[in-house]
Amino acid sequence: MEDELVIEDEEEAEQEYDWRDDEEPIAKYRPGGFHPVCPGQLYNDRYLARRKLGSGAYSTVWLVQDMQNHEFRAMKVLTADSYAEDDQHIFEVEILKHLRTADPKHKGYSYINHLLDEFEHEGPNGKHVCLIFEPMGMSLQGYADCLAREGLGPVLPAYAIASITKQLLWALSYAHENGVIHTDIKLDNIFVRFSTDMKEEIDKDFLPSTYPLVDFVKPYEPYRVLRSMPMYLYWANNLDEMLDVQICLGDWGVASWKHKHLCERVQPEAMRAPEVFLRSDWDESVDIWSLGPTILRLLNDEPMFITEVAGHEGDPSYSEPFILMQMQLLFGGGHFPASMLDRGNPEYVEMVFNEKGRVKFYDDEEPASFREGRWTQNIPKSFREDVTSWFEFLMKLDPRERPSIRELLDHPWLSTERVKPSMEAATDSADEEGGKVSVSVKAAMGEEQEAKNASNANEGHLGAVKKEGEVMDEDTASSGGQMPENATQGRQRDKEAQASSRPEVAAPSGLEEADQVTKAE
Repeated sequence: MEDELVIEDEEEAEQEYDWRDDEEPIAKYRPGGFHPVCPGQLYNDRYLARRKLGSGAYSTVWLVQDMQNHEFRAMKVLTADSYAEDDQHIFEVEILKHLRTADPKHKGYSYINHLLDEFEHEGPNGKHVCLIFEPMGMSLQGYADCLAREGLGPVLPAYAIASITKQLLWALSYAHENGVIHTDIKLDNIFVRFSTDMKEEIDKDFLPSTYPLVDFVKPYEPYRVLRSMPMYLYWANNLDEMLDVQICLGDWGVASWKHKHLCERVQPEAMRAPEVFLRSDWDESVDIWSLGPTILRLLNDEPMFITEVAGHEGDPSYSEPFILMQMQLLFGGGHFPASMLDRGNPEYVEMVFNEKGRVKFYDDEEPASFREGRWTQNIPKSFREDVTSWFEFLMKLDPRERPSIRELLDHPWLSTERVKPSMEAATDSADEEGGKVSVSVKAAMGEEQEAKNASNANEGHLGAVKKEGEVMDEDTASSGGQMPENATQGRQRDKEAQASSRPEVAAPSGLEEADQVTKAE
């Protein structure tokens, strides 16, 4: 009976999911808001809109075809009021142009999603900045979700995570050495790059002329929101390619120069560096701090910091002191360094901290162990020590004590060569000298699942608070990758897309679920 109730609850949850909840609201198609893009329209006398890839708070992203060379591109169309002030426009576009030309020979250059073209388009809702990029596959958030649906996650193999981390560090190295701070490092802004073969496959099979991409509305009818159709099924031919993923750091919309900041309150709360909370000066080390919560998500599918606590009436409530308390317990030995508090905003520091450098509201909390808590319990034993040591090396409260990118790359976790897991039948083999294990993906996942099953609720306040609810400040804006969605939403998307397919249109084998679209209401 209990099992039946669980099944009914799951079915009810799936039935309640509405794909329109993941799209931009129709109310924002107004003066100053979104531009009504339709497939088949030509932009800047060059870019033909083919399909909607996704949407965010201030933009929609479209797959377009460059009619000069027939290459596919991603076109990001910003809301008309995105650049209400000229300075803001200069920031994003000038930073993107600078990154494209600063040092193409730098090792990290290829890990940046570079701006290829930009122009302005006048529409019924105002003047819109349009940015052209190389099209990307899914975001790393989507990558982890995809592997989970394949039964290979959410904890990824050591080989894949180490490779992703090194690529991300090289991307940041390029940006920082050329005077740019990203300020918004998170899984949703890191994208999977298509291989050359996959680009050819998209060109051949993805957009045949018989595909009805949307239901067009009649002239002068109100614009209807179109469903996003991200290309998350097209970035890899097989699981072997999925593990050998090449990433690209994108979405530079809130990036800053080292010498001139776009704004001072940067980063999503769950990724925010302590110096930003303290209202003190900050530099490129805020990107270094964000690496910790970002990579932990891939390693352990756990948030490093919980951003909300239960309020007086049980409702979740955002709490900066609660986040700072977690920081001081995990990485400060129970308090913030006095030298760091001295650099913070005096009024804020006095309001939040006591004379011992501890958060006033949580003065009786004891320090927690990052390496022994919920943060590392699901990480496979074969590389848990190395990766835990890397996090402890990275997560320094005082930005002056944080390691450089070069030091992070030289750490044993990343400097040790790791063998990519075999995709053949599971046979375990250990390299006794190096202490590293080469296993098939299924075998590797078995160890990770065993760690997952063995983990218990963490003792103490920080472990218990996980049950109260996790909220990560994940902006949905994207520059050509998949919009974030959880596994249930992903399955429901596939079901709805398949159910809404048109019988008179034959889809290429293997692509049917991704290429059908429900009529927007």
